[in-house]
Amino acid sequence: MGLALAKRLADQAGLDIVVESKQGSGSTFTLRCPLAMPESERLADSETGTNVRLDLSNKPLVLLLEDNEIARRVIEMMVRDEYDIVAASTADEALEYAREYQFDLLLLDIALNERRTGVEVLHGVRKIVRYHAVPAVACTAYSLPGLRERYLEAGFDGYIAKPFRARQLLETLDAALEQGRMKSRFEAFGGEVEINLPPLPATLPRLLELVSSDEGAEATKEVTQILMADPAASSWVLGHANSAFYSVRGQVGTVDRAVMLLGAEAISNLVIAGLVARALEDFDSDDVRKVHAYILNVSLGTAGFARELAQRLEYPNPELAFTAGMLHDMGRLFLLSHDPPGYAKLWLQNGTICPPELGQELLKMGLDHVGVGVDASKNWELPAELQAVVSSYEDPDRSLPRHRSLVSIVTAARAAAIELISRGDAEGSPTSGAPAGLLGKDLRRLETLHDVTPGDLRSLITERQEEVRSLLESMRAHA
Repeated sequence: MGLALAKRLADQAGLDIVVESKQGSGSTFTLRCPLAMPESERLADSETGTNVRLDLSNKPLVLLLEDNEIARRVIEMMVRDEYDIVAASTADEALEYAREYQFDLLLLDIALNERRTGVEVLHGVRKIVRYHAVPAVACTAYSLPGLRERYLEAGFDGYIAKPFRARQLLETLDAALEQGRMKSRFEAFGGEVEINLPPLPATLPRLLELVSSDEGAEATKEVTQILMADPAASSWVLGHANSAFYSVRGQVGTVDRAVMLLGAEAISNLVIAGLVARALEDFDSDDVRKVHAYILNVSLGTAGFARELAQRLEYPNPELAFTAGMLHDMGRLFLLSHDPPGYAKLWLQNGTICPPELGQELLKMGLDHVGVGVDASKNWELPAELQAVVSSYEDPDRSLPRHRSLVSIVTAARAAAIELISRGDAEGSPTSGAPAGLLGKDLRRLETLHDVTPGDLRSLITERQEEVRSLLESMRAHA
């Protein structure tokens, strides 16, 4: 009865259903559907010929390379509700499909029944320009220690070992697809940022680990080694170590002594602050320099106030609060780097600095600074607490409960920094005025998280304004 109904439904839809049957081997039923591809979806590719996006649905399109027929069918069945699949059984077929279609994701078996492997197929696909940032997942029957790292080094974005359940496969594909989207957006903006202060930004993830963990003597030793390997960085750090901000008694003449006196966290923060301060400083336009100076002043002011608030509220790591304040606004630096004159225009009204709203950024730039900052924080491997600060930019309640205290501290510190700069007290570019009641609202939020009154915190901020002002002057002098 089922076959008869299927045949009638196929006929009514203008489709063709056929059967192939062999004694002792079973039967295969095939439904053939004519595919009409709109001309607007056929995209020319000068390097590879046809570049067709198989757009049967709104699902992501996956290229599956699997030489085992049963495995191909099982995988297609596992993911068909969330992904469209084009399956290849050989390396040549996979490369042909890659040239013909526009895939969103690659799922490649490693061990093929031929001389080539899935790794070689990935390298072949990567040579096609439009696949430079398309994520790829390695699928293999082996799960030996160290294999995952080897495949990631080979260019894959994810790895899954057979056998696996449908949910495991879907989670792996989803994670790789999101990572690919983040990488694509970040490369469009963050990839153009040049930070010239040694050590190179490649060391930044390790320095960020040091300000979010307690590694004692080993951390002190590592920071010393990083800085002593570069005389330019050492000289820059020593200038700050002797500044009023860190209040070191006497003159510190060597990096190892600076690290010993101040600790690995404080010295790491100096380098992080320097990376932000030195970013994008070579501008031809006064307007762009003015916007960059304002962003830097707010970041430094936020960092200073965040550390003071964290100490008063007995947050376990005040240095992490400083780092969070330093990096919370980094998405704006990336947008400024992408289009300096265009982004600066969003900030200036009759020569006065007025920070643009997210909607203005989206309309002009196609992205907002919060989204770009989130992408950068993932790319830089920021600890979870710092990622929470960047992503919960103006709404601490969006963050997880365990991150809410740090997010709220930084949000209140940012409001205090804007209030200070809006009065011109920090010798920065004054704004038309900080939003009324912004700091009071943020301090009341902290009251709900800690045993403290907004009045006490307001008094603390007033008392610490001189320290923050010294920080701004010191960083400006050495930048």
